[in-house]
Amino acid sequence: MNLSQNLSDLPKSPALYQGAGRKEGATHSIEMMIPFEPVPKGRPKFTRTGHAYTPKKTAEYEKKVSEYYKYKCNWEPEMFEGPIKVIMSFQMPIPESFTKKRKQAIMDGDNRHTSRPDLDNLAKAVLDALNGIAFKDDSQISSMRLAKYYSSYPGVRLKIMEDVE
Repeated sequence: MNLSQNLSDLPKSPALYQGAGRKEGATHSIEMMIPFEPVPKGRPKFTRTGHAYTPKKTAEYEKKVSEYYKYKCNWEPEMFEGPIKVIMSFQMPIPESFTKKRKQAIMDGDNRHTSRPDLDNLAKAVLDALNGIAFKDDSQISSMRLAKYYSSYPGVRLKIMEDVE
């Protein structure tokens, strides 16, 4: 998979795909929109000989997320040191099967996503993709806030910052 070829295929939408980078101030932080439909971390699969491996769909998603993160950081991401806070909002696609009334309710603000996939599995896929790239290890995460909701623009809004409290 070549990320540079896939970037031209991204949907165009106002202000969703802003550049990543440091926010003003003394602490290190980064904020970006990852414009790929969220995929939950799949359960490990096992070969007949008992070796575990990551399911293909999960592995492909994690690779896209990590490459996109590096791309948004000009291919030289600055790794976080010490404790960090992570905020992720998962924007899930609106199912075609929803009625017009339900779709309108989502557009009017009732956009909470309460069905599968589970929020913790969505977060785990993104965190595993960024492990060793954005931070040394996900054990550095001292605080995390997660949300999932329906959106016309599927993806993940991500913010990582130093935890200086």
